[in-house]
Order: sequence, then C-alpha cells, then structure tokens
Amino acid sequence: MESPNNKAMSKDIFERLSADIQPQFIAGMKKPVLRNVFEEIEFHSNSNAKSFDKIQAAIDSEFNDRFNLCSLILAAGRRKAQIERDRIRETLSLLISNSTVSLIGALELSRNGYRLQPGLLLRNSIEISATVLDIFMSHERYTEYIHGLLKSSKSITRAKKVVPLFGKMYGLFSKMYVHINDLHSQDMRIAGYTNPRELPLTMNLFFSHMVLWVLLVVTELTYFHVVQNPRYWVQNEDDTYSYSAIAREQSWINSFFKPIQRAEDELHH
Repeated sequence: MESPNNKAMSKDIFERLSADIQPQFIAGMKKPVLRNVFEEIEFHSNSNAKSFDKIQAAIDSEFNDRFNLCSLILAAGRRKAQIERDRIRETLSLLISNSTVSLIGALELSRNGYRLQPGLLLRNSIEISATVLDIFMSHERYTEYIHGLLKSSKSITRAKKVVPLFGKMYGLFSKMYVHINDLHSQDMRIAGYTNPRELPLTMNLFFSHMVLWVLLVVTELTYFHVVQNPRYWVQNEDDTYSYSAIAREQSWINSFFKPIQRAEDELHH
C-alpha cells in the first residue's frame, strides 16, 4: 500500500511531467503511481521475492550441491594455480568467477519479478564459460583473449565440438531466450508469481540449471587435477581430455531436457 507521502510525490511527478503529453490522451485517466526509480525497484523486490521464495522448488538441493561443488573446485583450482604461478589458469579462475556472478544475477532478477531480462545474464554466463573452455583447449587463444581478439561466437562454435551437449543446450537457449519471440510482445511487467508453471519462470529456473551445468563441466576440466572423482571428463594417455559423463550425471542430463522440451512446446503453441 502506498503511504500518503508517496501518493503526494506521485501526484507531484504526474502534474510536473504530464505537460509533455497531449492532453486528450491523459484527460480523465487514472493517475499511474510514479516513483523515484530506486524506490520502484525496492517496491517490487520485497513482495516479488516473497512470492518467488514460496514456489521456487526448482532450485533444489541438487542445484545447490552443484553450485557449491563448482565453487569448491574453483577455490582449490585457483589456489593450485597461484602456487604454481599458472597465469592462464589464474585468469580462467576470474572468468569462471564472473560467469558465476552472472548466474547469481539472473536468479536475483528472476526472484525480483523480472521475466525476460535474466536471459541476458544467462547468455553472458554461457559465453564466458565457452571462452574458458576455448582457452583451456588451446593456450594460443589466451594471447588472442589478452589482446581482445578472441570472439565469443567462435568460442561457442568450438565448445560445441568439445562438449556435444553444449550445442544442443545453446541451441535451445537461443531459440527460446535470446531471439525475439512471442514472449516479448506479452505483458511482462515487474510482478510477483502466483503460478509455479508460469512459462517465463519455468524457463528462467531451468535455464539457470543449464548454465550451472555448463559452469560445472568447464570448471572440472579447467582444474581437473584437483578433482578426486571427476563427473564429466577423462584424461587420455596423451594428456588430452575427453568428455565422458558418468552414468548418474547422464541420467540427470536426460531428465533435464524433458521440462525444457515441454516449455518449448508451450512457447510455440
């Protein structure tokens, strides 16, 4: 509920700015609530976050375990890189850290009632992860990266060849999230959640799972020698690496695509 002070402020803003609008289009209209932009953010975030917290069952213990395992591998890997003065892996640790922050930011936006905007941060996280994978697989690309010559689009293309599932996941992400589609012409104002099956909410949560999976796969490879029980990679005799998810992880991956496919079907029907 708006306080008397806020109502007075809103009325003042309306009266001051309405002179810029042709009068026939605002005569008799219900005056919108107008606030300082940061007050607008605070107004929405508190109530929207509460509604999200009630129905965010998709952020489960498995998601948290994956997130924390990724953080632990990163911390151990960064420490090893610092001890060995491994400049490349130290740089990769910062990239992975920032990719993680983008994921957290996307979840925070979702929690505060933003529907479409989390995709921008999730895409950023995916592109950073692809860049990490690209540099790790070919250290020559580290020089390109340092000089600003490494293109994320090319890194994504090469990542698809190294991790076959990356291509499928990024393809779904681009189809449903990055490109302008029907969702962008719907009313997507900042608001709380009442339906746990709401399509934008479902998409945000499941693509957050996808981005976290990519992060964990890339982090395990980058710091393979600090991981005692690898989930996704095997080291070959020639010191190269091959993607090979263990059975439990492959089972999770197979089940992961079911809700994504359902969301895609809803979007196009």
